[in-house]
Amino acid sequence: MNALANSQLEELDKFISNVEGAKPITFDRYTGQDDAKTRRRIAENPPDVLLTNFMMLELLMTRQDEVDRRVISNCVGLRFLVLDELHTYRGRQGADVALLVRRVRERLAPERLQCVGTSATMASEGSVGNKSRVVARVASKLFSIEIPESNVIVETLDRVTDSTQDKRLRPVLGAAIDAGLRGSVTDAELPGVVYLLKQSARATMLFSRARNRRHTQQNDPRGSKDLVEQRVAVCNEASPQTPTHGADERIFVTRRPLGGR
Repeated sequence: MNALANSQLEELDKFISNVEGAKPITFDRYTGQDDAKTRRRIAENPPDVLLTNFMMLELLMTRQDEVDRRVISNCVGLRFLVLDELHTYRGRQGADVALLVRRVRERLAPERLQCVGTSATMASEGSVGNKSRVVARVASKLFSIEIPESNVIVETLDRVTDSTQDKRLRPVLGAAIDAGLRGSVTDAELPGVVYLLKQSARATMLFSRARNRRHTQQNDPRGSKDLVEQRVAVCNEASPQTPTHGADERIFVTRRPLGGR
């Protein structure tokens, strides 16, 4: 339950830390994993953005603890209420959260509270218009306010790679997968991967993630390049039968996600 709040705290810290000068906003996390000292600090110095989960918000609304009451009192006049992973609030949990939203609105900001919901999987079938109608209907019930379809922001993806290169890329990817993992890859070989990586969005993503992991490990005095070396295969040298398109046209694939062992 705290995973989302923890992730959002890390992301906010990442973005705000890149801002030069005075920080534009303050933010903090208030969940069951935070100690009494942290909670008192938040009560005494309320941040602009407070990250929590719906269970803790319920406790803030009902508990009689002095610190909790100060924290929720600081939220009077709340401007935005944001629920991430909106698709998870369904069934009994959805009903509980819908009632909680109504109580938060009534207590903290009955006139001006703006609710925001985010989800990547709210609706996956039909046209963009149909998806927007579904999302607007669900959000209206959850937030207890009429949300028009025009307020639903959707994401669409436009292909940026040349589709004519797919036939050239497929046999190279397949050959690299079938060939298995090579023992090592040198720094000199990494630039040669670029050409084919540009032909595939997925290949580009894998290259970026592996390259970042390689850079991190090279700068880590405790580690080595073993993780990358075990997971990278350069297709041109993997098999004599592997189709090639020049000495520098190489690509690699991984058999496991790059995020962990």
